[in-house]
Amino acid sequence: MKKPLLAMLLLCATSSASVIAAVHDQQSLRPNSQRERIGLQTLSTQLLKINELATAAQGSANPNAKFLFNYPKFQNEVSKLQKQVDDYLYRPLQPVPISVLDQSGADFQQ
Repeated sequence: MKKPLLAMLLLCATSSASVIAAVHDQQSLRPNSQRERIGLQTLSTQLLKINELATAAQGSANPNAKFLFNYPKFQNEVSKLQKQVDDYLYRPLQPVPISVLDQSGADFQQ
């Protein structure tokens, strides 16, 4: 059971790596926020697909096997990664103002 899941994860990782490689223009090594955004969106989509694959694999798992894969823990970790990527992608685009007053609110910071 481990081999099909591993194969699915490797296939998913390979396809996402090829998409990200296609996004990056090898002739231009300059930072590009649009390329980064596309790459992160692809990563978020692939993480969602990984969780879907894990759900499908869990449905095929033998509950009487000697060793059981901890699907809920795995999916929770993947979901955390996806949330971090999504939080970065969909953060406010405008900077959040920071107070120039100190914690007491009386004096300006230097």
